[in-house]
Amino acid sequence: MKKTTSKDLSKKLKRYSALTIAVSGIANLNAQDGWSGIIDYTIDSSTSNRNYAIDAYGSDGNPEFSFYVNASFAWVLTSNTINTGSILGSSSLGFAYPYALTSGQSINNAQITWFSNSISYQSLMYINSSSSCVANWCGVSSQFLGLRFHVGSDLHYGWARISASPNGGVANTLTIHEYYFNPTANEGVEAGQFALGIEEETISKTKIIALNKTIALYNLPDQTNYRVFNMSGQQILDGKIQNEAYVIEANTLANGIYIIELQDNDTKALIRKKIAL
Repeated sequence: MKKTTSKDLSKKLKRYSALTIAVSGIANLNAQDGWSGIIDYTIDSSTSNRNYAIDAYGSDGNPEFSFYVNASFAWVLTSNTINTGSILGSSSLGFAYPYALTSGQSINNAQITWFSNSISYQSLMYINSSSSCVANWCGVSSQFLGLRFHVGSDLHYGWARISASPNGGVANTLTIHEYYFNPTANEGVEAGQFALGIEEETISKTKIIALNKTIALYNLPDQTNYRVFNMSGQQILDGKIQNEAYVIEANTLANGIYIIELQDNDTKALIRKKIAL
C-alpha cells in the first residue's frame, strides 16, 4: 500500500510553501517529544477491542505495557522478558493498584513503590460483588499512569494519559490518550511533561503539512524513516527519506485522521503528529 514520490518535488513544495497550518482543532505532540505516541484509542469489554499494547522502545514486537479490559476488570501487564517494565502504585493482598497521577507529579527513581508482573494483577479498576467499582481508576478522566522500563541496566521513565469508565459489571472501557518516555536514561519526568534531549534538536525543526491527500515534509534530518498509522494503530504507509524536503502521496488512503511518525535514522529521535487527509 506504499506510494511515495519525489518527482516534481520543488513544484509541490512551492505549492505548499504558503501553508503554515496543520488542520485546526487536531491535537498534536510538539516536535521535541521523545519516545511518544498520540493514540486516543478506546478498548471496550463489550466489543472485540479488549486490549492495547505500548511498544515504546524500538518497535521490536515486545511491548513493555499491555492494557486489558473485561466485564469485571481493567488492568495492565508489564513485560518481564525484554525491556522489563514496571508501574508506580501501591499493593495489598497480592494485588497492585497503579496510582492515578495528576499533572506535574514526579515519576522517578525516588518513588519506591514500583510493581511489575511479579505481583498477581496490576488492577486499574474492578467491579466487586456489589457491582461497585474499586481501585484508583474508577471513573477517572485524563490522568496519568507512572511507567518505567529497563534497557539493559538503564531505566527510562514516562507516563500514559488514560481515562477509565466502569459500567457496574456490564462493561469496562479504557481510553489510552497518549504516552511519553524520556529518552535520556535514568532521568525522571513529571506527569504530562515532555523533555527535550540534545539528540532530538535536529528533528525538532521538522515541519509537517497535510492537504488533499499529500503530506509535505520540510527541514528533515539527513536520513529519516517515516510511518503513517490509522487511528486503530495499523501501519498504512512507510518509507525512507534522504532529502531535506519530501512529499508523501497518500491518494490510496480514505479520508480521515491519521498519525505520521518521523524518526531520525542517526539519533533515533521521534516526532509524531496527527494529520487530516
